[in-house]
Amino acid sequence: MRTKHIVFLWIVAVAMIQNPCFANFQTDGTNRIGTALNDIKLMDESGKTFQLSEWKGKPFFIHPMFSSCKSTCPLMTNNLVQSFDGVKDFGKNFRVLSLSFDPKENPNSLQKFKKAHHLPKDWMLAYGDESQIRSLMDALDFRYVKTGEDFAHSNLIVLIDKQFKISSYLYGASISSTELQSALSDLDKEPKKTSSHGLLLFTGLLAFLALALLLFIARVPQFFLKFVRRVSH
Repeated sequence: MRTKHIVFLWIVAVAMIQNPCFANFQTDGTNRIGTALNDIKLMDESGKTFQLSEWKGKPFFIHPMFSSCKSTCPLMTNNLVQSFDGVKDFGKNFRVLSLSFDPKENPNSLQKFKKAHHLPKDWMLAYGDESQIRSLMDALDFRYVKTGEDFAHSNLIVLIDKQFKISSYLYGASISSTELQSALSDLDKEPKKTSSHGLLLFTGLLAFLALALLLFIARVPQFFLKFVRRVSH
């Protein structure tokens, strides 16, 4: 009986770890604020190569994603399209870069993604060398891992100031126009992290409580049997 319970708990724990909802992709970029980005070579959706440092001089948001995503990436992109529409001076005073971390990405897949989500011309999509993209994502404290044909990953966007340094973070798949505007308004103030990752904290707590409950349930039969034996004697 004890062996069966241990096997069951092991299966559940593995399932939780492999499930993106329970994986530890919650990040906290507080210690990254003010850090200069490492420059890497990228290719945009038209097939043109450029250096990320060419974007220096004007604030921009980095939106990590991959075009074949069937879950949060399209949902988050649709949300951002609506939210950025409510932020003034889009394209004039700031830009957006949706940056793919999928090694299989290509200009054609990015063009299809841009068309499907009706992204404006000032919203660029790009990809790059796998190792360089990994290095940049690590610097941004963005986490992702391959899960079969998919990826489990963080949900966030990062605002980069005109000096090419990390200015602030916004977390979650649903980010409002107010949060975006606030992050832009804070560019000239002391850098700080803006956060909306309460849902991630709540999900992590649920995972912990679920595992604790399973451990408790697994031990109940043992306590009950010990109690019955003591009473019978």
